[in-house]
Amino acid sequence: MHNQITKEQRSVIFNRLIEKAGVPTWGRATRLSETCNISPATAAGWLTGSLPRDSVALLLCADKFNFDVYEWVDGVSRGKGVNIPKLQGAITRLRQHELDHNLTLEPEPFSTVCVMLYEDEEKAEFLLKNMKLLQP
Repeated sequence: MHNQITKEQRSVIFNRLIEKAGVPTWGRATRLSETCNISPATAAGWLTGSLPRDSVALLLCADKFNFDVYEWVDGVSRGKGVNIPKLQGAITRLRQHELDHNLTLEPEPFSTVCVMLYEDEEKAEFLLKNMKLLQP
């Protein structure tokens, strides 16, 4: 369902999404401009609640900063999408950990740790350090 939100509400939402992605307030428009290959004026407009006219730029920004375009456009997320490079990184890291420590996890624990690495790498560190707990 499409929600009607004000430009001010959209500005708050977009700035929160960008902040969550680690973009500091200082220099935010410049960072957006450089990362998304848009003009500084366009970046400033996005930060004040304007929507992108260029759908490619909209998708690029959402991918680069890992957020749901629906949340940006109408204020309601449709759920987390999968960040393929991040998922590949989690799988690669876990597999390398297995090789480095001469471990082989069964499929269920392997997938559980992969999801944990994908969702929150810091929390998964405990499991990586204590991998023997997952062995049968």
